[in-house]
Amino acid sequence: MKPNYYEKVSLATMEYVGHKFTSEAQMDIGDIIDYFKVEAANGNIQYIQQLGQRYLYGQGIPQDFHQSYLYFDLGSRLNDSLSIFYLGELFLNGWGVEKV
Repeated sequence: MKPNYYEKVSLATMEYVGHKFTSEAQMDIGDIIDYFKVEAANGNIQYIQQLGQRYLYGQGIPQDFHQSYLYFDLGSRLNDSLSIFYLGELFLNGWGVEKV
């Protein structure tokens, strides 16, 4: 099985400690997702995009189009062009939303 992009950049080898990543210990993908959710809730576009894409493609977490929609909608409300693009893809293909 081919590793996905996020495993290639070794996010799973980092540990979240005091709102920062360190490479001293390994961390499972669930903890990384939890960190992404904290950052996304704080309005960090990078993490909103990554969560939306992870839910869209099922990277490290179960595929969930509705969750993907929620993150891309949040990003679009913050005027992020990539989130707007992916939101359009969801509507165009009817993934988790009514097809337009």
